[in-house]
Amino acid sequence: MLEIADGTAVLSGLPRGVVILGKLTSIIQHSETPTIVFLDFAGIDVATSSFIRSAIMGFRDQCVTLKTNNFPVLANISQDTIDELKLAIGSQNDGVFVCELDADDKPSSWQIIGSLDEKQVRTLKAVKTEGEVDATLLQAKHQEIESIGTTAWNNRLTALARKALLVETKRGRVKRYRSITEFA
Repeated sequence: MLEIADGTAVLSGLPRGVVILGKLTSIIQHSETPTIVFLDFAGIDVATSSFIRSAIMGFRDQCVTLKTNNFPVLANISQDTIDELKLAIGSQNDGVFVCELDADDKPSSWQIIGSLDEKQVRTLKAVKTEGEVDATLLQAKHQEIESIGTTAWNNRLTALARKALLVETKRGRVKRYRSITEFA
């Protein structure tokens, strides 16, 4: 991010966010396989909530809407930026993956920053436990814990895929889901 931001250690405001969004979208290409795009914040002191909403969340939403098969993950972010990210997301029932990247670009310390509802958190945990899933599998395997139908599971999975927290693939008429962390 420091390079894209022309060496600026403080990323603030909607106008700068729109500029960075343009730079991010110009370098991203459609991927045949799910690809994590690490947005490395090493060297960035702080990114403000207005910048995050316009650049980072905007980029994530474009990746999802355009079905680029790219999944943004924030890496090496400062505590000040985490605080601003929480402010940007607020109570919007949203979240993003963050992690640490080492010198070899190996991710660790994965976490979701945001405010997902409890049902979505349980769904993410179920996907992590089961690996690749579809709504029918979750309904069958988790019926004792949560007595909901296939449609409800599908709605939850789709909502998490729209947040770029899950990878959605189609096999015939069936949509399958996996955590994006599997592709790191």
